[in-house]
Amino acid sequence: MYVPQLAFLTVWSAWMNQVQPKANDSPQDVYIAKFSDPNKVNGFVQFTGLQNGSISVSFDLHGFPQTGGPFMYHVHQAPVPVDGDCMGTLLHLNPYNGNINNPNANEKEIGDLSGRYGLLAGDSKQTYVDEYLSLNPESLAYIGGRSVTVHLADNSRIACANITQVDASSLF
Repeated sequence: MYVPQLAFLTVWSAWMNQVQPKANDSPQDVYIAKFSDPNKVNGFVQFTGLQNGSISVSFDLHGFPQTGGPFMYHVHQAPVPVDGDCMGTLLHLNPYNGNINNPNANEKEIGDLSGRYGLLAGDSKQTYVDEYLSLNPESLAYIGGRSVTVHLADNSRIACANITQVDASSLF
């Protein structure tokens, strides 16, 4: 009599605890989030598809406040609304129901970049390879048309920028 409920709970539990697959399906495209408000954090986060399908993430961010850190940055679900209110970027990109507090990289939220690669103490420049984000529009981990949001240590949002595709030849 309880078999259907048990089957449902088993499937639901497995779905809720999905381990993120490594995307490794990105074309060799370039996407960038440009922070350009001189009164806030400014600079860029660039996402470049590599030959093996993963993504090189490079950023140069500066103009952080003197207090309120360490700072977090994440890929959020939605683009920045026209009014520029970073609350409109919604939640972190999390198609596999990852947990921001999980210590394992493959069980974190897809968009939790600072959780996977480290908090920012302030002005920062860094490059690393991410295997979970995707530049493939068919992927659940696709970041095009979304945003990068920077947070204070208390989780309040202080800057955000849309992730848009750019012509790679225009960068050189």
